Amino acid sequence: MKKVILLSLLAVIIISCSDKKSDKKDAETKATTQSTSSVNNKAEASNMPETSMDVNGGSTTSKELPVIDFDKREFLFGNVEEGEIVKGGFIIENKGTADLILTSVKASCGCTVPMYTKEPIKPGESGEIEFSFNTKGRAGTQSKSITVKSNAEKETEILRIKGVVEKKAS
Repeated sequence: MKKVILLSLLAVIIISCSDKKSDKKDAETKATTQSTSSVNNKAEASNMPETSMDVNGGSTTSKELPVIDFDKREFLFGNVEEGEIVKGGFIIENKGTADLILTSVKASCGCTVPMYTKEPIKPGESGEIEFSFNTKGRAGTQSKSITVKSNAEKETEILRIKGVVEKKAS
């Protein structure tokens, strides 16, 4: 009887050891398969063009992006008397290969109001950002910014409006 129990115990130990080896081998095979799959996916991805979503939900390759270019980055209005409204603008050119869409044009404060081209700007064509700056209550050196967001490769651009507002004589 002792021999039967001993043999049974030995059989259980041998079977459990062989199961552990089998589990370990299965885990190694699975890891190798995943690793190979990951390498294959990376290789496939490197051969595919990078894509991004355009405004209409379609995809474009990264080589088909608009490139935004400005005639100037700063508008210098010089010296003006407090209370005047300064008006000016920036010309935008699309130097890319896809339509340029201005998604947001916002001033740094309520004293500056930007107006901009809302239609897509075709490659090689131009648009405009115009602004008016109300100098009332703004005596001194002024530096206002307009943040332009678009679907261009560089999504955010900053334009500046600078000058001096002289206090109105009483």
